[in-house]
Amino acid sequence: MKEVSMAMAKINEAATAGSTVDMSELLNSFSNDMACRIVSGKFFLKDGRSKLFRELIRLLGGFNLEEYFPALGREYNLTREHMKALLIDVFFGATDTSANVLEFTLAELMRRPHFMGKLQDEVRSIVPRGQEIVSETELNNMVYLRAVIKESLRLYPIAPLLAPHLAWLTVPSTDTWFLQGRVSSSMHGPLGGIRAPGRMLKSSYLKDLQMKGNDFQFLPFGAGRRICPGINLGIANVELMLANIMNHFDWELPIGVERKDIDMTEVFGISIRRKEKLLLIPKSHM
Repeated sequence: MKEVSMAMAKINEAATAGSTVDMSELLNSFSNDMACRIVSGKFFLKDGRSKLFRELIRLLGGFNLEEYFPALGREYNLTREHMKALLIDVFFGATDTSANVLEFTLAELMRRPHFMGKLQDEVRSIVPRGQEIVSETELNNMVYLRAVIKESLRLYPIAPLLAPHLAWLTVPSTDTWFLQGRVSSSMHGPLGGIRAPGRMLKSSYLKDLQMKGNDFQFLPFGAGRRICPGINLGIANVELMLANIMNHFDWELPIGVERKDIDMTEVFGISIRRKEKLLLIPKSHM
C-alpha cells in the first residue's frame, strides 16, 4: 500500500538522522491520504490538501451561523445541508477518527512499555524479517494487536457521541418532535459493565469482545442499522498502520521527557483528539 510505504519511509528518514518525528502530523497525513485515495482515486499530499482537510474537520464541528439565522442560507436542489452531510460522513469517518485512534494507542503504549514490548514481540514473530509491509493475512493472526486497539477505543472513545445519524420520533398525541441522539462513552466505563476506567485490561478479557455492535457494553462504532458503514475499513487502516509501526521501529521519547509526562488530555470537537502533539524518536529495527 503506497500510503503506508510513504509513512514508513518518512519515519525511516528520521530514524537514520536520529531526529524527532511529529507522529500526530504523520498519522493525520496518512489518514487524509487514505481518504483522498478512497474518495477520488488520487493522492493529494503534494497539493497541500492534508492541511485543508484538517481545517475542514475543525469547521464541520464549529458554529454554524445559518442554523441560528436560516434566512442567510440559500436553497438549491442539492442543498448545503446535503453536501455537509456527505462531507461529514466521508471525511469524519475516514480521516480524523483513524488518525486519533492511532495517536491515542501509540501514546498509551509509550506510557506502558510492557504492553508495547508484548505487541512488538507478537508482530515481529508473525511478519518475516525484512518484509517491507505487513500483509492482511498476517494481520489476521495478530490477536494481541486487536486487543490493544479495542482497549484503546474503550479508554479513549474517539466519537463519544457516535456519528451524526439521528432519528426523529413523532408523538401523535402532541405532534411534538423528539431528537434521539446516541452516546457511547459512558458505556465503556464502570457503568457499562467494564470495571477498569482509566486502566488497561488484560488481552484475555477483550479477546472475545466484538466491535460490531453485538456487545452493548462496548460500542465504538455504534450498533444496529445505523452502525458506522466504514467499520471494516477503519479497523483495517488502524491495524495495518499500527502493525507496521511496531514491526519496523523501536520508539523513544525526546530527551528530558519521561513516560509519566505524556499528556493524555483530550480536546473535544467533531471527534476527540489529544491536546498535545505526540513527538517520538524512532529507532530502525529492520
